[in-house]
Amino acid sequence: MSAKIFFFRPFISTIFLISPFFRSIGQSSDWVPTDQETISAGEAIFNTTCITCHAINDKIIGPAMSGVYNRLEKDWLISWTRNSRALIESGDEYANKIFNEYFQIEMILNDMTDDEIISIFAYVRAQDEGAAGGGDAAQAEAGAAADAGGGADQELAVQGKTLFEETCKVCHTINEKLIGPALRDVHKRRDETWIKAFITNSQMVINSGDDYAVKLYEEYSKTLMPPHDFFSDTEIQSIIEYIKAESAKPAEAATVADAAGVPGGPGAGTAEVPDYIVAILVALLVVMILVLGAVLMIIPILKKYLEGREDLDESDQEIVRQRFDLQAVLKSNYFLFFVAFIFIGVGFKSCIEVLFTIGVQQGYAPTQPIAYSHKVHAGQYEIDCNYCHTGVRKGKNANIPSLNICMNCHQEIQEGTNTGKNEIAKIYAALDYDPQTRTYGPNPKPIEWVRIHNLPDLAYFNHAQHVKVGNIECETCHGEIKEMEVVAQHAPLTMGWCINCHRETKVNTKGNAYYDNLVLVHNQKSKQPMTVENIGGVECSKCHY
Repeated sequence: MSAKIFFFRPFISTIFLISPFFRSIGQSSDWVPTDQETISAGEAIFNTTCITCHAINDKIIGPAMSGVYNRLEKDWLISWTRNSRALIESGDEYANKIFNEYFQIEMILNDMTDDEIISIFAYVRAQDEGAAGGGDAAQAEAGAAADAGGGADQELAVQGKTLFEETCKVCHTINEKLIGPALRDVHKRRDETWIKAFITNSQMVINSGDDYAVKLYEEYSKTLMPPHDFFSDTEIQSIIEYIKAESAKPAEAATVADAAGVPGGPGAGTAEVPDYIVAILVALLVVMILVLGAVLMIIPILKKYLEGREDLDESDQEIVRQRFDLQAVLKSNYFLFFVAFIFIGVGFKSCIEVLFTIGVQQGYAPTQPIAYSHKVHAGQYEIDCNYCHTGVRKGKNANIPSLNICMNCHQEIQEGTNTGKNEIAKIYAALDYDPQTRTYGPNPKPIEWVRIHNLPDLAYFNHAQHVKVGNIECETCHGEIKEMEVVAQHAPLTMGWCINCHRETKVNTKGNAYYDNLVLVHNQKSKQPMTVENIGGVECSKCHY
């Protein structure tokens, strides 16, 4: 079986867990101060200098900081913080590894003293130990959650859920068979050592002659599970903990939850107008029509009555006898001015509208070289967007999926739901792949996909910032992608559209100490929720620099 059936996941997601270039694993943290004064000083520096690129537990532009003081030497960390370029140019192996893995972005030069740099790591250590301690209430809550989760480590289970949704859900659910078996209570059927070995490289376990692995392989149409050797032991353990937590739930409730799917995003439903409002509007319309009819009937009667009266003076008689002269109206200067004004106004408005549509491709739906249906893949089979667009949570671009990702399924599935074998055959032709012998030839060629969403070069947009940090769903910008046979540009992607979104989107500050002071200041000045605009989201330099 070809090794090309794996899908790519950037190695940087576990760089501080499994990198072979660590200088000193198990490094002592005794050099990190624990006094409150140093920690407070480090917090101030971190929140004004480091937080733009780093968080304690999450990767942003640079790696997460948690535990770094245990993994790397004091002198190395000080040198790297002060001048990363010098360390990279010196040929330091680990420095170059970080530089390359994080898109060749250098740390900003800092003129901080050694004590100031050390205070930063004192703050990081305090954050780690605070998270580990958690207080009595947090421990009680975690204990209750662990009881409800069947003994699962809830903190790991939360991480495991994300990994499961991104990678495992394509082939597995907890309670029902999909491409692979249901995973409910798998930790009771097999020990964790076996599970980790199978997830890492199922083919190796099968080839070893393991009875259970061979039985699975035969039962599921000899479909190999792609190797996941890029996962660390901790990540695999987190998936197992998530499965434990889900297995502890009643099967009926969990199945309903699986079937329910994800509710629609903002604007999925529309409010209905009450019946009594409709009745009132209809009644008012009927009254207005009756009044207009009565007026039109009364006018001729009054006019006829007045024409027979002799007591009217000459000016009144002229008013009564006057007739509408259409020709005179059409020749009048007032009418000509009115027509010219309307003509110029409409022409000017049309020109402005045309100018505003330059570069706007809303509704653009080009024909692609392969008739790929998002409605079938993302809708019918519920393949998560992150499975194919692997960069959406990690970098600026969502990236075009490689054909190796397609082959994860289509090495076995050789006939499409709507298109038969024709479109899948184009994938095989591009890869120079023979589905009969399951071998790859020497002449692969790329698929020339037609780009749909395209921002101008002068605008900077980062998918990871919006999707991972802002928790924005794909459908917010791309529309109901699960219903699209042919993908079309849903949103205008204009500057005004982006700015309006920033003005309306509320910032989720819950559980993030970075926002505490900002929220405090904002609440003193405004009673409205804090939006992206309030934290600089409409400043020119955020998108144009």
